[in-house]
Amino acid sequence: MQTRAPAARGRTAGLKQDGAIEESAARVNPKARGRSMTVLVELDILKEHRHTLDAFQTWAAKAPQVQACWHAAGDMDYVLQLAVRDLDEYNDFIDRMMREQQGLVRKYKSIIELTAVKNINYKLYSPI
Repeated sequence: MQTRAPAARGRTAGLKQDGAIEESAARVNPKARGRSMTVLVELDILKEHRHTLDAFQTWAAKAPQVQACWHAAGDMDYVLQLAVRDLDEYNDFIDRMMREQQGLVRKYKSIIELTAVKNINYKLYSPI
């Protein structure tokens, strides 16, 4: 059964109004944008003070390589999802993070994606 365009637009508008749809976005292929490498970075924070956490979150939100940033419970305090062109850009990001967030990050661990088996929520916010 197909839904006609006006009916689909009406249903979508209703779902947006009800808060069931938070946003409409295009799913961008990171490889097509030159960012073919996905890296997860786990961060252990040295001093968990509200002002330092806020400053780090603001910094991470502005970094173009950071596609997602989660403040987490467990062994690590933050998990970053990066989209980078290659290992050189990844290393530049880590160097910049350690320099600009000096005294905040105690240690980090990286996980480099080999193959995406399932990835339904990937969003690459990048100027087109």
